[in-house]
Amino acid sequence: MTQTAGQDPAAMTAPVNLVAPLLMADISDPGTTVIPPSPAGLEAFAFYIGGNTPHVWTAAQIARQRLRFAVPVWPYGPGASGTADGQDAAAALRALGVPARVAVRLDMETGVDTGYCRQFRAAVDAAGYWFGPYGSASTVFGNPHGGAGWWVADWTGHPHEYPHDHVWGTQYADAAQAGLPWDLSELSSLAHCWDRSPPTWTRAAASSARAIAAEAADLATIIIANA
Repeated sequence: MTQTAGQDPAAMTAPVNLVAPLLMADISDPGTTVIPPSPAGLEAFAFYIGGNTPHVWTAAQIARQRLRFAVPVWPYGPGASGTADGQDAAAALRALGVPARVAVRLDMETGVDTGYCRQFRAAVDAAGYWFGPYGSASTVFGNPHGGAGWWVADWTGHPHEYPHDHVWGTQYADAAQAGLPWDLSELSSLAHCWDRSPPTWTRAAASSARAIAAEAADLATIIIANA
């Protein structure tokens, strides 16, 4: 994972791209950098919420980003408690206002620890979040994918999807290969990412669905009462 950066801020991204590959940037410490929507298809960024990392992103660093989708990351530390780390990760997500059903990406690097992963998953599941591990292609599949899929490091320098079932993302270039201050990944989907700016129509549809459900429940009560 890349450690530092420093580039000029960029404007808000365009609507979600449906043609170019979906890309994500990840960097340990962005400083005051705003990650721009370049190369084409860059829709998401990963940020660190705690764990075995030299830097935990601040709320201000997250808020200044203009990419719409965000992916929380918790780096694994050998010997740590998966239960305690999962609980701490869930607490960090809640403190940042990250909604339920977003996946925490557990950065295993080259580690394999199924017991820790299962404990971590149980803790974040209990809080309403999902789980999926990140790691080298040579080791990551030794860890359970947790329902949200694996994020695989396979540094070919070119966007691609790693050929394996349940792969959510493929980190295809480190910063040096990308020629940028951050690593780049291709995503198979934006499922379980944090959508920081859901479309107005989505919010309206959800509100309408709740209203319809309430009316249906009232109607059912009336029907039962008059049966």
